[in-house]
Amino acid sequence: MPARRPRGSDAAGRTSPRTSPALARSRGSFFAMIFVFLAIFVEGAHAAASPGCGGLGCCECLCDGASLDPPQYVGFASGVTINSESQCDQANGNRACNELSGDWASTYCHGDTTRMGNRWLSNEICECECLCDEVSVTPPLVLTHSGEQQYWLERCHQGGGLSLAGDCPGEADAGQTCSGTWRLNTKCTVGSPSCTTSQYVKYGVCKTCPSSTSSDPMDPTSPPSSTSAGGDATSCTCPDDFYAATGALPGEWSCMACSGDNFEKTGSAIPTESGNSDTCDCKAGYYLDCADLCCTQCPAGQTSAGGRVTECTSDGSRATGGTVTAVGDYTIHTFTSGGSGTFTVVDADLTEIDVLVVGGGGGGSHSFGGGGGGGEVGYVSSRVVSMQSYSIYVAHGGSAMADTHGEQSSFDDIQAVGGRTAFDTDGRGGSSGIWPGGAGGNAVERVGGGGGGASESGGSGGFSGLSAPGGNGGAGKESDITGDSMYYGGGGGGNSFAAAGGAGGLGGGGSGANMDGGSRLSAPEDGSPNTGGGGGGDGYNAPGNGGSGVVIVRYKKKAASTPSSSSCSSSRATGGTGTTDGDYTIHTFISGGTFAIVDTALTGVDVLVVGGGGAGHMTQGGGGGGGQVVISTFPVSATSYSVVVGDGGKRGSDGTPDSPNGGLTSFGTLVAEGGNAPYSSDGGSSGGSVHDGGMDHMTMDYGGGGGGAGGAGGDSVKDRPNGADGAGDGGVGLQSDISGTMQYYGLGWRRRRR
Repeated sequence: MPARRPRGSDAAGRTSPRTSPALARSRGSFFAMIFVFLAIFVEGAHAAASPGCGGLGCCECLCDGASLDPPQYVGFASGVTINSESQCDQANGNRACNELSGDWASTYCHGDTTRMGNRWLSNEICECECLCDEVSVTPPLVLTHSGEQQYWLERCHQGGGLSLAGDCPGEADAGQTCSGTWRLNTKCTVGSPSCTTSQYVKYGVCKTCPSSTSSDPMDPTSPPSSTSAGGDATSCTCPDDFYAATGALPGEWSCMACSGDNFEKTGSAIPTESGNSDTCDCKAGYYLDCADLCCTQCPAGQTSAGGRVTECTSDGSRATGGTVTAVGDYTIHTFTSGGSGTFTVVDADLTEIDVLVVGGGGGGSHSFGGGGGGGEVGYVSSRVVSMQSYSIYVAHGGSAMADTHGEQSSFDDIQAVGGRTAFDTDGRGGSSGIWPGGAGGNAVERVGGGGGGASESGGSGGFSGLSAPGGNGGAGKESDITGDSMYYGGGGGGNSFAAAGGAGGLGGGGSGANMDGGSRLSAPEDGSPNTGGGGGGDGYNAPGNGGSGVVIVRYKKKAASTPSSSSCSSSRATGGTGTTDGDYTIHTFISGGTFAIVDTALTGVDVLVVGGGGAGHMTQGGGGGGGQVVISTFPVSATSYSVVVGDGGKRGSDGTPDSPNGGLTSFGTLVAEGGNAPYSSDGGSSGGSVHDGGMDHMTMDYGGGGGGAGGAGGDSVKDRPNGADGAGDGGVGLQSDISGTMQYYGLGWRRRRR
């Protein structure tokens, strides 16, 4: 009989445990291996089987991975019935095949126990085939039953297959005839069946997906069963908040409901690949406790991603107060409720914050049509703080009918006054801080000017008679402290008599009323809440109220750790030499390379790019220009950025090629050109020719200084006080503390003639 490789064996036929790489292969490889095995197995001879094979299948003895002729099966291992694949795997370790007849290895496997093996043959894939003179008929004839009795695998070999072979003629269809001797052999199903979404493939056939069990035995409803992708899917998926669980019997599975409100589960595959029950996970903000039996909420100021974590981490909040959000590397506290509040620092390492304070907007005029002024906008970066509480006040907007101005907002001693309500009799809009409202146009007909904005004056109302438009509100100030660029403190638009009212200014300003001969076509708008926008004017009816102010505080999240190695890399990006400075990670490139983003939450980096410096003149004394310096905040995404580092210029005095100009340096699309080398005694210009080199005033001995990134090179002079040489000074570079230390980059060179 040809040798057969068992499921889970290598090319030499050696069996492997269920957790071996052989069984961890893809399903495609798995089914291909079964196909080879079965294509040969159908041709094998029939033989007597040993008694005691379990009802679910048989555990076949192998030698060197091949079946014997006749096949041999083991039904017991040390008196325990083998009726599952796992028991068959375990039986090999107990040399169970030896229990068939004395020393099995000596009789059947060359006397070498290391060459023994077992494999499981399941009745779910193997049936009895009728053979005519040991050859399959066309089409193949497979027995499915004998009366009500299923044909178990070992019965196909019982008595050489003769005892039940008499059933073959009765099962045969037209054309399935045998003029010789009917015998029986094993027939196994192969291929990849196409299952429905309520089935999955097991042992080559479609099986019904396991059902689900509620955690409440008194619940009269039946939870939905697991489902699959259909086709050749080899597992099903439990419903949300259910997990795959093994049953009391081998091969028994069901979806069990997660217990407790703080547990969850999505996409639990059933059966599991490991053969063990799955587990439920904690929700985000909870951690495993009680010996992994319950999920406990994280303490204040901490959070978790959920899952199977056993501890929480800081959520980045280093202070309390307001509504807390996170954007990139920053935690943001926003105070929007009018009135008093408190910002409290709870992390001693938090020493600097950024603060935006916006006053309330002024109301529009209800008598003369002017728009209300926008609230003042104050911004302070790197405000020093310590572990204490700071008083907050969020301003209310001005009430137009009560002729009240917008209130003042504050963070500690940082204040922003409110916009002024427009009640001047000439129709002028209300002012915003130092910015006045626009002048009224036709005050008699109440054509009002726009309210002043936080960054510009309001527009004047028209003077062209009854159809003159109202003035537009002045624009507010722009800020990106929330992570999005927004305007605050826009002025309100002025009213018109018989034309369009003025538009509200950028930053929440309300538009003025649209009128038609004194009849209102559209009402004026209030200033937008929490922008400090001024209200729109209306010379005849109720105008718009001013918008409320806002206070916003931003600070850097606390770093999870501070690596001390100078060669380490940030967990958020790779490339260059990584160092840390406080909350910042710094990547320094002194040669070309790649900067790769690995944290998708990292959306912006600060970048310093310096071009190579130009070489000085060999004989004429002119100094080389410093490389161009580019400092920028650069938006990034989860990708890689090419880095090029320019070489310094070099004169070819040693026989090498002459390349006196500095090389170009780049980071992504940011480019810094190299400094220029001089061609005479005049100094070379800086990279990008931003600053010229100094001139040589015929000193004969000294050259002009090279231009620096921050200033021009100095001219040479013939005589200096105290005998100092007259070479021109190199131009100043640009300062940056991006490395953690303030220093200059791109300085020009000072050179004396030989």
